[in-house]
Amino acid sequence: HVKKVDAKVLVGTQITCTEMEDEVDWDRTKVILNKLGPEHVLAVAVGNELDQLAAIPGVSKTCVDKIWSGYLLDSLNSRAKDLQGMAGFESTPVTSVFTAGILWGTGDLPFKETDTCKVNTFMSAAVKAQKNWVFVLNIYPYFDGELKMDDDNLHCKGAIAKSVCLDKADCAVINNVLKARERMKLLTGNDNDPFWIGEMGWSTPIAGTLQKGGGAMTYCPDFSDHWTFKQYYDSFLSWDLSAPNVKGPELAFYFTMRDSLNFGVTEHFGLIDSCQESECKLQQPKVCASGLTMTSSQKMSHKGLVVDSTSISCSDKLLDVWPNTEDTVKIIRIPVLSQRGWEEKKINAYIDDIVEFAQRNGAKVLVTTQISCNGKDDDLDWERALRLIVRLGRLHLLGVAVGELLDLMASWGTSNTCINNVWTSYLFDKLTTRKNDLSNIEDLKGIRVPLTSIFSSQIIWNDDGKPFMETEKAQVNTFVSKVVGSGLKDSWVFAITLRPYFDPNLKMDADGKHCNDAMKKALCFNEESCLIQTSLTRARNSINSVMNGGPLWLAETLWSSPMATTLSSEMKNCEEYSSLRTFETYYKNFLEWDMKIDDYSFGQEVDVEFAFYSGYRDIHTAGSGKPQYSGLMTTCAENSCKLAGDATEPSNLFEKSHADDAQAFTAQVV
Repeated sequence: HVKKVDAKVLVGTQITCTEMEDEVDWDRTKVILNKLGPEHVLAVAVGNELDQLAAIPGVSKTCVDKIWSGYLLDSLNSRAKDLQGMAGFESTPVTSVFTAGILWGTGDLPFKETDTCKVNTFMSAAVKAQKNWVFVLNIYPYFDGELKMDDDNLHCKGAIAKSVCLDKADCAVINNVLKARERMKLLTGNDNDPFWIGEMGWSTPIAGTLQKGGGAMTYCPDFSDHWTFKQYYDSFLSWDLSAPNVKGPELAFYFTMRDSLNFGVTEHFGLIDSCQESECKLQQPKVCASGLTMTSSQKMSHKGLVVDSTSISCSDKLLDVWPNTEDTVKIIRIPVLSQRGWEEKKINAYIDDIVEFAQRNGAKVLVTTQISCNGKDDDLDWERALRLIVRLGRLHLLGVAVGELLDLMASWGTSNTCINNVWTSYLFDKLTTRKNDLSNIEDLKGIRVPLTSIFSSQIIWNDDGKPFMETEKAQVNTFVSKVVGSGLKDSWVFAITLRPYFDPNLKMDADGKHCNDAMKKALCFNEESCLIQTSLTRARNSINSVMNGGPLWLAETLWSSPMATTLSSEMKNCEEYSSLRTFETYYKNFLEWDMKIDDYSFGQEVDVEFAFYSGYRDIHTAGSGKPQYSGLMTTCAENSCKLAGDATEPSNLFEKSHADDAQAFTAQVV
């Protein structure tokens, strides 16, 4: 391969504490050198990252002492002497590769010098003994233990920006290059000693050693996602190896071709996953095709998409980018894993897809687990959910929803016995058990995992003076009171669905033809008169009365186009209400929403913490077989966004006059 592409090779040879094995490896290395020929050899590296030797599990103090007491230097000089006797290799550079950690905390010395890492002593002797010496350092901003989370403690944009750039003095790699030049000059007195970067790279998904180390970046999913990996690789490819005010490295090596193990710990620095994989790790993002792009979105790291009952059947096609935007999908909400007719093989494939999506995008997942009246089935679904949760870990788990829309059980034809059981103790007991199970997962120990049960908006519109709905068949207020009065309180999140589209109180305009007034309050998000704002204000008041400042999540909102078959209000008589233009307006308003509740009488932070839009694709209403057209795409087979961008400019429905004659009105809808 080397001769075919006319490449040059930095050839490594091992240094351990077993001299016989090291000699065998050196004999093999000489065979490789002779096969390559001197014209294809850059240098020979005698040992790699031996400054880290003392930290490697199982390495004895005796071994470490031997390395730094002369064995490494003697081996280097011996290998260099052998090269002098090989035809054509007399001037081959030699080195020993170290990490950039030897540059820092050195005091007055050029390089690190401790009882277990005597690099400065070694370097001082090596540069004197070897006229063809070259300094080679491995530089990994990815493992920088000084990196911090942003002030919001959710993101790490500052750490990423500093780590992936290669064009400014405060970029992490460049900072190490400047430091290396300073340290080398202190040792040799020269400004331009030969200097190479032996390794630099990024990991996606998260490297096992980073996760094991437990630094701040283990809490930032963006840090190890597909897109940050791409940013770093792009920076590397475009870097001209220059550095401000000093000579940059002559060579830099990217690490690495494929994912591999590092002392038994899985790393993901490869540009390809494995030898069995033929595709590059960096692929084009999964997007839906459209000529329409919306550019005014806000707080997209706090907005997510609901994985609907259509998209779970093609979970390998979950979009990486929000339809009609350039924003990466950072959170998703998934339904229960126990889908009707699914065998374990299908469930495992679905889990694989969700984990791969989360790792690729640095996304977090709100996992839903079922609550029914069949404890055996519920526990089986929870066992499946736990398999997913363990793989997501703290980096990619947003929270767990135990049950969904249980306040609507009576409308599903659920028996009175079952309903009574759920509200009497079953839901609370299962919630408690689920929390205990989560606390026993190693990666989640000491971590607050948000817990909720998702309810519909009807629970806040009760007229009996209680904060939440309390009827014989929906004892929500009693349940919530029990939760906030127990050990569940610290984990609890209030999560409700809000669907202005289905508001039964919306009326046609006085002319009986249009519904402008209804659309004006149903489509907006930021004005006090908006239905969303009215409901969120009501929800916040209810929450504050039982848990002041308790977190509030909008678990679902949506619009439908064409008209949902389950729409029963007067809006079914308004053609424009379910038009694609109106659908576009609602979606656009959601994207631009600042997630604030505009009633400032609360005197505290009242933002909605997370909000979910439903959903990826059109669905069929559970149990009825009736279609619901709320998806931003239509089917798994279709790759286009529903908002394809071939219509007129995004509509502003409330500044346009509506002609009275049918022909003009029809033209406007089209």
